[in-house]
Amino acid sequence: MKCPRCEAHRFSLVSLDEGLSARECGNCGGHWLPSFQYWRWLEKHGPNLPEKPKEEGFDAPTEGLDRAMICPECEHILVKAAAGHDLTFRVDRCYHCGGIWLDANEWEALKSRNLHDDIHLMYTQTWRKREGKSPKGG
Repeated sequence: MKCPRCEAHRFSLVSLDEGLSARECGNCGGHWLPSFQYWRWLEKHGPNLPEKPKEEGFDAPTEGLDRAMICPECEHILVKAAAGHDLTFRVDRCYHCGGIWLDANEWEALKSRNLHDDIHLMYTQTWRKREGKSPKGG
């Protein structure tokens, strides 16, 4: 497995939340979240948590890359979608296998606003219209 951000091969299994495993890059601190892990966690998570105001959370701005990021699981190009809701970063997702790439601190930023249970919605037309943005290819 190769990190889509820094291309390192040093991953370890970590727990992002109770019942949610991900692979963490030992070099850049990003997280690869396989689709099945996220959906299984979401099913057990319970009702969608109410979003917290931006004053209660924090942002995780990251430097953009000049190149497309490649899915570490199936090697397709990752597609970016704005997290929105006053967060400045974009979440990367593979449309082929459904996996999600989160740069360092992005999970924590989403969780601080209770948006971590909405990642699957960030790629929908409704979310994009609400934000006035559309996803951009990586």
